[in-house]
Amino acid sequence: MNKKVNEAIINFQEEYTNEFFNSLMAYEKIILIGKSNNGYITSKEVTKKKISREYIRLLEKKGAIEKVSRGIYILKNVIPDDFYIFQLRYPKTIFSHMTALYLYNLTEEIPYVFDITCVRNYNVKTMNENNIYYIDKSLLELGKTTVKTNYGNLVYVYNLERTICDIIKNSNRLDEEQVLKSLKKIIKNSNIKIDMLKLTDYSKKLKCHEKVMNSLRYYYE
Repeated sequence: MNKKVNEAIINFQEEYTNEFFNSLMAYEKIILIGKSNNGYITSKEVTKKKISREYIRLLEKKGAIEKVSRGIYILKNVIPDDFYIFQLRYPKTIFSHMTALYLYNLTEEIPYVFDITCVRNYNVKTMNENNIYYIDKSLLELGKTTVKTNYGNLVYVYNLERTICDIIKNSNRLDEEQVLKSLKKIIKNSNIKIDMLKLTDYSKKLKCHEKVMNSLRYYYE
């Protein structure tokens, strides 16, 4: 065999072998990212691991992963969690108001759009279809905590005391009937303990103390 032809074949085999194994390693790393994150993969995390995003596209083409939002993918057979997907896409937001109550199983109203709170300068046009409550940066973290969705994923949400303040303060933007039902449900449920010190502190900082106290006094009577 011609020496040049033989060298070309050897070089091709070496390149093909290296490319093949590099691809397998990249695929495995991406799948491991998903397995370590309850089935979710983000382009940001893949880049952080110094893996080309091209391998995400190839895995999607092979049917191993599915795109559920911009830069967000799930492994095969994982059920999409709308709350967690939203949180991954907009990590600087916090679920609040009636959506927070839904996550706490304290309202019958299913959130077809989300109630979210974020700082005033966090203006992302793609989330404008939701109910957005803008607030000063100094108050964003007030009462912030996490809760598990029905699919077991942790998302940011305000605690019950902060949520009570929010729904009373902004009742004019909400379904008043649902607000009333939820407040009654909270107050009448002996298993729910409201921290009155926190509630007082939050309502003062959010400048709705009198309205909150008057509302609770009315529902307790």
